[in-house]
Amino acid sequence: MRLFSGFTKTEKRVLKVSAVMVLLCLLLFLDEGLFLRFSGEKLTGQEIGTLEILDRDVRFKGDRRFDWGPAQSGQPVSGGDAIYSGDRSKAIVQLKDGNKVEVGEKSLVRFVKINGEQLTDLSVGNFKVKVDGKLKIAVGGEVTTIEGRDSELEVSLDTAGARPKMKLLKGDAKVAGGARKVELKQNRPTQLEPEPMPTPKRGPPVPTENLASTFYTWKLFDLYEMKEGQLIRRNKVPRLLKASRELAWADYSSSSYRIEHSSDPRFESGVHIYNSSAEKIQLSEVYRGTNYWRVSREGKSWSRVSSFKVETNFSTFRPTFRNVRGSTQLTDDGVEYKLSWDPPENSNVTGYVVETSTSSNFAQDMTTAKWLREPSLTLQLKEPQRLYFRVLAINQDQQLSQPSVPFTLDAELPPVLSSPSLPLAKLDLKKKENDYVFWRGLDRAKKYQVEVVDPKGRVIVKKVTDGETLSVRGLNNGQYRYRVSAIDKYGRVGQASKLKSFALGERQALNPVIAAQPTPTPQPSPSQRQPSSIELSNRGKLDPLDPTMNDRYADSSVQVEGATFTMLSSKQKRNDEPPVVAALAIRAWHWWGSLGAEGYFKSKVASANPPGEAVSPLDLEVRGYKRTRLRWDWFSFLREIQLTAFAGVEVYRSSTAGGRFSPGYELAKIGTLIAFPFGKRWSTGGEVAYGYAPDGSTKFEFSGNAYYYFEKNWSIGGGYRAHFFEAASPATSPSTVPYREGYMDAFGTLRYTY
Repeated sequence: MRLFSGFTKTEKRVLKVSAVMVLLCLLLFLDEGLFLRFSGEKLTGQEIGTLEILDRDVRFKGDRRFDWGPAQSGQPVSGGDAIYSGDRSKAIVQLKDGNKVEVGEKSLVRFVKINGEQLTDLSVGNFKVKVDGKLKIAVGGEVTTIEGRDSELEVSLDTAGARPKMKLLKGDAKVAGGARKVELKQNRPTQLEPEPMPTPKRGPPVPTENLASTFYTWKLFDLYEMKEGQLIRRNKVPRLLKASRELAWADYSSSSYRIEHSSDPRFESGVHIYNSSAEKIQLSEVYRGTNYWRVSREGKSWSRVSSFKVETNFSTFRPTFRNVRGSTQLTDDGVEYKLSWDPPENSNVTGYVVETSTSSNFAQDMTTAKWLREPSLTLQLKEPQRLYFRVLAINQDQQLSQPSVPFTLDAELPPVLSSPSLPLAKLDLKKKENDYVFWRGLDRAKKYQVEVVDPKGRVIVKKVTDGETLSVRGLNNGQYRYRVSAIDKYGRVGQASKLKSFALGERQALNPVIAAQPTPTPQPSPSQRQPSSIELSNRGKLDPLDPTMNDRYADSSVQVEGATFTMLSSKQKRNDEPPVVAALAIRAWHWWGSLGAEGYFKSKVASANPPGEAVSPLDLEVRGYKRTRLRWDWFSFLREIQLTAFAGVEVYRSSTAGGRFSPGYELAKIGTLIAFPFGKRWSTGGEVAYGYAPDGSTKFEFSGNAYYYFEKNWSIGGGYRAHFFEAASPATSPSTVPYREGYMDAFGTLRYTY
């Protein structure tokens, strides 16, 4: 079997070049290190040591890597890297100064800069440190110096909130902090202090314990936002709230304090830094849930971590539906309903938020909101439906009340129109080209639907008209029946009338005119035919008047895609399997000359493997296009190339990512696209795009495709898309930033061009 049998030489060249480009892109995509070198990014910082021994599950995260990946024995360790040892696992790092660090199970070591100096930070878990000489190290972010002779020490940070402990296992060792040195004794745990305290003045500040919760009442713009003059419920409730909280601590004397406030007990993300000359500070923003804070004197010798909670609720007052009125008064906009409610007493209400939904649980995508000053709402409904309402009152401080008990409204419309009255059919036999049917109209009818039935009972005419007359062309002689249905202003088709019969008599038949037949032209024998007139046995038959099937490759189109994609950033452990997901996409593309617009929607439909069950993407994209067409007459297989610049918006959500992938982002995108036909039934192309999010996140993607036209308007095809996303804030990252992820689509498509 020949791989490229049935293709011309030009088509073979194009297909082979495309295959080489796809393989190159796959290589760059699968080998992240090669991609980073290709893009000119620096892979590592200053080299600190080497990973020597690995046991079981040891993971490695570089400073500019996409995500955690399996560690490799013998790989260098540099500034900005991190190593994590999982359950029943361990790793040994040989430092360049000759000392060693053994990372125990469920332990994390980072290589960070502290006060401008590159240090090994024992962050979480249990460690063994082998020292022969002097080793400057950080334990839980606090710098200390170990001096020893052929010594082995155990360091433990396994208790949350407790001070780290160090125990001497072998040899002699001292722990130095400033001018003070503490001699360790074998098998006796010693609690580490951040620095020596010869006098109380050098000790860290002591937070004043105040564990009482702060209570916050929801405000209007915490849960809603205004977009283009419309009130919209937020998809995400904010983490930071505008509320006051005092933090205080005890100290002996200092003129400068540094305070860190975060929602993370390790202070690795979402950290707010404050400076104060007094022994207290007033926060103006707090995190919803648990808040953590610590204080130091001029950024040194941190206090213990203290915490407090922020609990959210609605105000205690609540509006009630007590006077609900509904009317069936007909208007030009539909049936009018009016709802009203009683405002809460003594609550200084300044307005109301009314939520209207077709879902009893007020689902986000099925609910609309409206801000009103008065306790009433007027509705105009054009179709029967069940709606649910609830009201939240707003006081003068813009605080929200508890939602009212939901109210259910079953909207009804007047009954559909009855059937029109049909007289005997009135026919105008004087006009040979037309036949007419008539009926009597109804007062509330806006239009009429007419059906004509032939003697065999088949509906041969079905039309809608505004008047009370319908002209039907081209009926032959014979017996017919017709019926009429009235259509009201809501677009509802009423009851049909009974079938009424009518007959058409004889008419004068037209005499056809037979054109003179041309004199036959002698046909050449097969051996005398030109090569262009010989039909290719291995190609589909083409219309001799239009020898190309793909001349509509650049027209408006609608297509359905079936895609399979994998997210490579999920690889956490050495034997992890990346998730594979099947998705369905719909793409609509319309052109107005050189300008165009496109809408794209993709959603998951199935998981191809167990890790794929943790991925549930939803992708929506809208683009606008400006194109230029170039003629390529000197290439026989390229008739016209289309070059396009585009700009658009992409919204991505992953609802069940489980903390392993980006939860979602919104991007403004620009890019360029090329498309061209080749041969008589093929077209191909590709695009490059760059996206930027409001929080600074970026995305780079490229794609390629090819289509085969089996009919003038129908084609099948396939292609690939590669995506690289880099998060810039915790809102678009499942973990602490920097975070990157990459994924790739392979898709097949059925396209209709119009």
